Amino acid sequence: MFREIFRFEIQNKLRRPAVYIYFAAVLIFSFLSFATGSLPLAEKQHINSPQIIAFWNAGMSMMMMLVSSSIMGMALYRDIEFSTKDYYLTYPITRADYFWGRFSASFLFMLLVAAGIPLGIYLGSKLGPLTWSDHLRYGPDEWRYYLQPYLTIVVPNLLFTSCLFYGLVAITRNVKVVYTGGVLLFLAYFISLFFLDHTNNVRVMILSDPFLVTAARIQMGNSPSIVQNTQLMVIDGDTLLNRFLWPGIGIAVVLVSWWRFRFERFFAGKRDKAAIDEVSSRSGGAYGKPATVSFSGAYSRQTFWNLVRLELRNIIRDNYFWVIIIAGSAVLALAFWNMGNFYGVAVLPRTSNFMQEFDGNFLFFIFFIILFYVGETLHRDRITRYAFIQDSLPPANWVINGSRLAALLIFAAGLSLLPLVVGIAVQLSKGYHAFDLPEYFASIGIQVLPTVIGMTLFAYFVHVVLNNKFAAHGVAVVTWVGLYFLVTTRIFDYRLWLYPYTPGTAHSDMDGFGHMTAPILWFHAYWLACGGLLIIVAALFFSRGVSTSIRERLQLIPERFTPATKVFTGISLVLFLGLGAWIYYNITYLNDYATKEENNARAALYEHS
Repeated sequence: MFREIFRFEIQNKLRRPAVYIYFAAVLIFSFLSFATGSLPLAEKQHINSPQIIAFWNAGMSMMMMLVSSSIMGMALYRDIEFSTKDYYLTYPITRADYFWGRFSASFLFMLLVAAGIPLGIYLGSKLGPLTWSDHLRYGPDEWRYYLQPYLTIVVPNLLFTSCLFYGLVAITRNVKVVYTGGVLLFLAYFISLFFLDHTNNVRVMILSDPFLVTAARIQMGNSPSIVQNTQLMVIDGDTLLNRFLWPGIGIAVVLVSWWRFRFERFFAGKRDKAAIDEVSSRSGGAYGKPATVSFSGAYSRQTFWNLVRLELRNIIRDNYFWVIIIAGSAVLALAFWNMGNFYGVAVLPRTSNFMQEFDGNFLFFIFFIILFYVGETLHRDRITRYAFIQDSLPPANWVINGSRLAALLIFAAGLSLLPLVVGIAVQLSKGYHAFDLPEYFASIGIQVLPTVIGMTLFAYFVHVVLNNKFAAHGVAVVTWVGLYFLVTTRIFDYRLWLYPYTPGTAHSDMDGFGHMTAPILWFHAYWLACGGLLIIVAALFFSRGVSTSIRERLQLIPERFTPATKVFTGISLVLFLGLGAWIYYNITYLNDYATKEENNARAALYEHS
């Protein structure tokens, strides 16, 4: 039965949109990075030098731990989610066939997705000289430059993360541990990089990095340009030991999970703890005065707020949520604690410095928390089988859909207060009491809160329209990472087209955002108006009950496009286009004014000379 299970898993993966999205993302990021030269290059180092290729393979395979958590984690959990245990237990399937058939097929797809890394590098190295970059910055192209890092860096890294996440699901039977494990591994890795940067023991640095990024960086930094451009990364000594150590740990995890794996325990359902309703003997008896039920506006409002409280309670009571928040807060506190120095002078833990760090990097991390819980909130009905009775209940669509969105927006607003709590805690620990609370609240209100609201609306829109949790995760992550990549590399930095980015600025202890406050608020208003349009689309495509096909939802759009919806759409569209035109006019005017002043200054300098 191993062959049948392996073939079935292959066919299932081929039907999954998320697999193709992951491959396209890996391919496009690698292609753009090498085609545009957006890489940390040393002087006289070729863009496609073998050591740069090795460094990129290490970094991309580290980022692919998120892909591993999705592909490998769902291979087993899918049978729990769709309750297929009754079918499997009727077939002569052995424990080994089931466990290793799922693992082998899923790991094969991990290797195929990762093949986008060398393919993207190759295409970027070929097309880059013809489009974006100078052809003199590219060196010779040999097949071994791509094959050696793929076999010695990418494959062992994927083996480590794949075994880890597959084993966690097999042991815990909970898909949330996959998300949490991915986030924690990501955070732990960056914490380890911080400590490794403060040690001089090269062996510890190399052996402690499970993805070999540190070893690739050390070799590249210690090699002259001629070596970087012509020689492959050397895999020997501690580097070779690293290649056996971490994949060995992953294999040990999956072997332990295999040893503990039993069909009875893995497919066992939880005992129903629901209490049996009893008929109460109130005054009037069971056949007393008949109850009256009204589904008027008061009922809808009360149901709306009850559902909002229920969704928030589901998030707050989740142990995995607190694990992620505590881990993220620890990393944020560590980064704030070690802000570095300014020309040898220690930097005080000032509020402006901390908020600058949070706005620049940790908002990117906050997006993944929001995306995860948006998916859990929207798809909980299907997992708990509540969707089968959803259509028969009296609450209107706006009650069910709006309560979830409201709960998620409140949740996002709570996350925006995270820098306030962590920042003050770190400042108190360091004996610094100039908290500058106005700066905290100004930064949160002007920059952080509108951004997290934009994140929530975007994640909600993607999940509702695609109506597939893992495909939506894939599309949202690829889109968000792509936007972050464009902004940080400045390949395309036109903020009117990059949702929900605002003009870049810096915090100041003297006047906060200063003269940039108004432009930032204009951009936030522009993107929130765009978010209003996303809400409308999500409301029209909202899936209630078991009807999930795109054709059925398209047929419901005319019915859902009510007069109130049309009014909200018109207001949002007018605001979006009007604010966009206003911002574009001001940008054009300021650019023309700056050009005019620069030309006048040059003319005056020419006449003076």
